[in-house]
Amino acid sequence: LHPHTPQCTMLRVLLSYSLLHMATAWVSVPLSARSPVSAIRASPAAEHRQAVASASRRSSLATWTLGTVLLLGIAAKRRSSHVARRASSATPSAAPEAGKAAEQLAPVKEYQALKEDMLCSWGFLNEQDFAVRVAGLFLVAFVPSLLLSSTVYPFVGDGGDVLVRNIVADVFFSAFGALIPVAVAMVRLAQRWDTVNKLLSRSSYVVEYDPTKKMGYDSGGAGAYAFKKTKSQKEQERDKLLASYETKPVVSRLRVYLA
Repeated sequence: LHPHTPQCTMLRVLLSYSLLHMATAWVSVPLSARSPVSAIRASPAAEHRQAVASASRRSSLATWTLGTVLLLGIAAKRRSSHVARRASSATPSAAPEAGKAAEQLAPVKEYQALKEDMLCSWGFLNEQDFAVRVAGLFLVAFVPSLLLSSTVYPFVGDGGDVLVRNIVADVFFSAFGALIPVAVAMVRLAQRWDTVNKLLSRSSYVVEYDPTKKMGYDSGGAGAYAFKKTKSQKEQERDKLLASYETKPVVSRLRVYLA
């Protein structure tokens, strides 16, 4: 407890009263009654006074213990209510930054961000242009792979003869090496487009933001907040149309390329 709180003041008063009551009860007992040796020879009156004093001390101790428990319970209850009030006052949905974060992290914003991404914008191309981009990426990766594999398996032998087996091996190794960046690009495309497709298909989405932007996400006890944002009926209809006619066909096309 804080030393200046009313609970602490009441606790000090109660403790002082209990100690004073115990001291008064102890002093009121004669010395003969307090001595262990002479307690055997004590008169019945002295024994009665000793019993009364012992009962008084026990009563004071019980009163002090009960008061301490009650005060600590009141302090804990007030502290929990204070923490609850602070948490309710800092509710993310009521903060001004929450509205801005909800607008920035809206699924339609994520969909628009795909157009600005150099790789993810391939999903907006038609079938022919998309196949040309994939073939171009394959050729760009195939040339250095062929040059690398030809150093291990040269096309021409020491005698000037053309080694057909080496040429076939170079072609296969180069094609395998060129398929790696193509597969990575397709996986990246499928991941981004599938995530946006799921966000557009749902009726709500999670918003994460930092209420202390000057301090950042690593700002100690400030941390970040997260809450669930429910779309309006108009937003749900718009996002479902985008998911049905824009993102789902792209995801299906990417699954064909990855199959």
